[in-house]
Amino acid sequence: MAKVKEAWNGLMSQDDFHSIQKESPLQAGKGGCLHATDFKLIKVQNLGHKYTAGGNAAWANPFWSPCSVPLINSAISSLINGRWRKPASIEITIAVCSHSDPTKDQTRFKSQLKRISPEEEHVAFILSTWRDVSKGEYIEEWKACWLSASFTWLTVADDAESCFWEAAKIREKIGESYETLYYTPVQRIFQIGAVKKLLQDKGGEQAVSVKVLKRHFDQNLEIKSGEAATEHMIQTAIALWNSLFSVPRLKELAFLMDETFGKMSPLDTVAKLESIMRSCRSNNDHLEWCLIQMADLCLNRKVSPQEMQPTYLFGAKGQPKGMIHVWLWKLQSKPKLLALLDQHLPPEDAVQIRKSLQNHESFRVHYGGRPFTAEAIKENLKVPDGQQWIACMDPRSQKAAEFGSQFLYGLVFDHAIKQAVRHQQPLDEVLERSDIEKIWKQILSPASVAADDHDAKDIGMAKSAALVSLLPSENIEKLNKPENAGKLETIENAVESARKQVKSQCLTIDGSMSLEKLAKMMREMRVCKLRGSHDSSILVLYVLEAAGEHERDSRRSPTPVRRDFMEKVMKAIWSTRASELPDFDEDNVVFPALDPSDVFLYFDGGRAGTQPGFTQLFKSLEGGPYNKHQFHVNYNEDSVKEHRKARSLSGGTLDRGVFNLSQMETIVVIPGCSSRLASVVGSRRNLHFTGSTSGNSLQEVFKNDLKSVPTLPTTDKHAMMQGARLKDDVRATTAAKGLDQPGIEPMDWSALDHRLVEELLHRFRPKAVILATAGCPSIMQPILELQIPCLAVCYSAQHEKWFQENTNKILFRQMCLAKSRHFQPEVAKALKDTGKVDVDAQETNKKQSKHGNRSKSKGAKPKRRSKSGKGRGRGRGGKGKKRKGSELDDDDLDEDDLDGEDDLQEDGEEDQDRLLFANGKPISHHLHGIKF
Repeated sequence: MAKVKEAWNGLMSQDDFHSIQKESPLQAGKGGCLHATDFKLIKVQNLGHKYTAGGNAAWANPFWSPCSVPLINSAISSLINGRWRKPASIEITIAVCSHSDPTKDQTRFKSQLKRISPEEEHVAFILSTWRDVSKGEYIEEWKACWLSASFTWLTVADDAESCFWEAAKIREKIGESYETLYYTPVQRIFQIGAVKKLLQDKGGEQAVSVKVLKRHFDQNLEIKSGEAATEHMIQTAIALWNSLFSVPRLKELAFLMDETFGKMSPLDTVAKLESIMRSCRSNNDHLEWCLIQMADLCLNRKVSPQEMQPTYLFGAKGQPKGMIHVWLWKLQSKPKLLALLDQHLPPEDAVQIRKSLQNHESFRVHYGGRPFTAEAIKENLKVPDGQQWIACMDPRSQKAAEFGSQFLYGLVFDHAIKQAVRHQQPLDEVLERSDIEKIWKQILSPASVAADDHDAKDIGMAKSAALVSLLPSENIEKLNKPENAGKLETIENAVESARKQVKSQCLTIDGSMSLEKLAKMMREMRVCKLRGSHDSSILVLYVLEAAGEHERDSRRSPTPVRRDFMEKVMKAIWSTRASELPDFDEDNVVFPALDPSDVFLYFDGGRAGTQPGFTQLFKSLEGGPYNKHQFHVNYNEDSVKEHRKARSLSGGTLDRGVFNLSQMETIVVIPGCSSRLASVVGSRRNLHFTGSTSGNSLQEVFKNDLKSVPTLPTTDKHAMMQGARLKDDVRATTAAKGLDQPGIEPMDWSALDHRLVEELLHRFRPKAVILATAGCPSIMQPILELQIPCLAVCYSAQHEKWFQENTNKILFRQMCLAKSRHFQPEVAKALKDTGKVDVDAQETNKKQSKHGNRSKSKGAKPKRRSKSGKGRGRGRGGKGKKRKGSELDDDDLDEDDLDGEDDLQEDGEEDQDRLLFANGKPISHHLHGIKF
């Protein structure tokens, strides 16, 4: 309103406008329309009808509000930049009181006529005029528009209530056609509050019930834009009017969100506002924190306003696991976290960090972004991402500042905080989580540890720990000798490099992340790269809202797959196919279409019931596939019979998944727009796979002994499922029995035969593999070897940790093979030397134990092995040619072994054997102690 007064006073001070209130409207001959006369006004009052005639826009009172509803500046700005970008006239509706003197000229009420048309239009008209007139532009044109306004004179009763309802009707009609004048929930709450006040003033401060308000709305107003005025909505609005909107700072926050986001505001319903207030228990500080958190994430494009749905904010079925509860947990934990940082950081750094993390505005000023304040929104202020103040700190303080910002105001640690909210864990327990504990220990460590520049001693300790887990102790002892210092450093550096690469390839994502952030993370890891020089990316989707969210799937198992989360993940995968990411701010984001050669493999992990949801999801996405091919894997003969019986009973479909789920899996091949794969899959889907992959059709797996199928121990699975009920026998074979047992989980996860998985990957060359249940990681071996991106769905933090650790071991083992492109020749040579010395020592010990004192002769030396892995005298089981001088001393052996890369090329098979086996045991046997 201050801007309107400034513009109005500025216009009235101009030479061309200072006397405009006394001028008559333009005549028809001058290009305008006829203005109102006394006779026509009398007819309007007598007949009670409308009359349209020419008028002077300066006659209407710009400061009178019939509805007392706050204006939205975004709507006014839209009208200024659109409709009144250039001079144009305006249509104004004027209320004429029925009891006024008909002989009195209404046109003489200079700037006093009651305007009941939308206020935003009148305000935008005045501001647009002042915008150009203040610059000396379009003065004559704007004056002509003011004098040629179209007035609609409307007779109303002589009370405020009549003007209110007539203005509300006009606003509803216009709001139905123009989104800029759409009534927001905040405006609707004020409208209901204004009606209540009018009725109280009219009835003498009597209490107005919800039913009375509902009756007045039904009788006087047909709501066409915005939320309908039901009894529950009116009751909620009155509660908000008396609580949240009675606090000035909270009211300003709600206005500012409407100003900033308009129709896309996160506060898009009255019920959502009421739920936020109830979750915060009407605590004003908590309400302010949550509202600013919502606006901050949307304003800085961390989360889109459309994602701020009730399930995202409050969790499913009202359980305390939504983002509102996460934000409140952060607010309650903030003082303790800042106190801990004060105790363990240098005083000057701690003061600066506390200042930067005190509130959202200070956080944005120090860390970059758009602060959510009226001044910042008005000036479109954005703080650069400099953060020079962090660079001047101690390295440990730098890590603390980054951790504190992400923990309190970011999204990185939200999945851990959700778990803490769910189980009512304090801050101390959250800081002890595996994914946070390492960072927190580095912050609390008295030594100064830089983020990327570790102390040499710490690096040596980390390398030695990994090396001890990888190699036998005898080899470590030999490598620790002074003469082998170079070899030790080479091997330690290789181990550390491989460990870092494994760690960087595994990514945990949460479905609550924004689509844009997911797409950027996946693009950085090159998720959709089918072949090339980059490694595959193991994506572990960990969704906290697992159990009980899908009642229709609860008869099978607590499913971790939420359609909205999974759709977001698949859209992110789609986005990475283009050379540039799509513009996610657009209303209709255009995703790259599937190529006919694109193929996705989906493994349901024994949950055939979840399979239709995935395939329909693929179809619903832009550029999705038009067809699919599926076949089923059985582990014993009974399962095959059950499988055929179920097909015949259910009309040829297996999507219900109510039969022996613990021994059957569904594999769905989801190709692009082409049906060329139909011949590859073939029609014979009930045959057995016995280990052969020859032929033109993919056949089903058959296991004579179910015990030979890789399974997960019951205790481990029970811990991963976090208390879900387990069933120790096979599933029910009928739909009725299956429905009677909700929440039952099969005792074991059966794993596919790795040969079949490898055959599938070679045949279809998939763009990505989706594991609906991240079961036994043995099938990950061919996926990792072929470097195909994989999306694995886990149920809980324990399940995620178990699957990731086992997958890491497989990937680490692949990277340590002699034929791996990660393996450097000097590393292979160093390991070869160490292993060969160890093998020779073993042969010497065996010879001594076999021959007793005879082997202790003074000049006895071990025989040297040939490059094929056999002794140089007689081969294994065959005759060999003896060679003189085959007996060498240890010094000669070492010199021989250090010949260079020629040796490495000649005996590649032997190198690989020695790398895979240390002291007769595979390296995978020694990997169990490595922590990633």
